[in-house]
Amino acid sequence: MFILNEESSENSVRIIPPKNSDFEFPDSSAKAEPYKNGDFNADGKEDILVCVGTCGTGACLCSLFLNQYDNFYKLVFIDYLKNVEFNVDKNGIWTIESSEEFEPYNPFKIQITTFKFDKSKYQYKIDTIFVYCDKEVEQIMNEEKTNG
Repeated sequence: MFILNEESSENSVRIIPPKNSDFEFPDSSAKAEPYKNGDFNADGKEDILVCVGTCGTGACLCSLFLNQYDNFYKLVFIDYLKNVEFNVDKNGIWTIESSEEFEPYNPFKIQITTFKFDKSKYQYKIDTIFVYCDKEVEQIMNEEKTNG
């Protein structure tokens, strides 16, 4: 298990990998910053989503650690997230939603990826990926460009 120590005065999280592990984050020089605290898996313990660096084009590599006891955590998710939103289902389990432009410089097509907690595997996995197209707004904007 990982040991996490949140340093609120420095807005950072000290992450100590399990002993006898060769685990490393891609950017070991980056400052790990807390992104969101909450009970992601509805077990009554506060978990933490941490941005661990390698940010680019607005997305950051984030890791979700579920609290096991005291300051011992299990890493259950690591992926790039952008425009993050959270939803809580009827059982109290959080979903993580990340969205980004599907095509560069086209805000009318957004790819949305939803991650859900898989209790049997004890990790977050991709649940759905879809592209949202706002044709009505795109048409209005194109008409304004043409007429204006």
